[in-house]
Amino acid sequence: MNDETINLGQAPMPDSCVRGGQPATRSQAGMPADLSTWTGSMELVRLVLEAASLNANLLEKRDFRMNGAAFRPPTLLSLLAYAYLSGINGSRDIEAALGSNRGLRYLAANTAASGAVLRQFRRLNRAVLKKVLVNVLRTVWEDRFSKDDLSASTGFSYVTQSLDRWLEPLRHPSFEADAEDRIRQAIMADSMALDE
Repeated sequence: MNDETINLGQAPMPDSCVRGGQPATRSQAGMPADLSTWTGSMELVRLVLEAASLNANLLEKRDFRMNGAAFRPPTLLSLLAYAYLSGINGSRDIEAALGSNRGLRYLAANTAASGAVLRQFRRLNRAVLKKVLVNVLRTVWEDRFSKDDLSASTGFSYVTQSLDRWLEPLRHPSFEADAEDRIRQAIMADSMALDE
């Protein structure tokens, strides 16, 4: 059976998510490239906002200026974190998705950040961005695989929960490696876009 005949019900992914011609559906650590498939988009927004607020004091500048425009660093941090956790890696792809992606639109709060602004902000605040990604990845993993969630699950049978767990990776992933990989993918996507 070839890949074209299998429909997994996944939405098409942006070009920046493609590795070797295949969509990146899982990170190297086994987490989904689009973490909102585990959390839902608005829960992912909540988790990103919470993690960004915990790390906002580590940002390089209180305000971020580029080409005469001022941007709020916590907003840019949240935008990048949400995008990378949603499998949207390229800065141009993020800029394009601001109008159509509900989570990004909410986080943008009327901020019209260009791809160039997002790239520059990432360069200056990579360490803080990584901390936010690690925080959200760890929280989602622990929520999904906690011991108490079998009894608290709704809408799924015990058999479905058991099978889902059996198919998921059993060992604890490296959240730091996953976060770094997501940032590297974004840098690669931006580099490829600039070469066009």
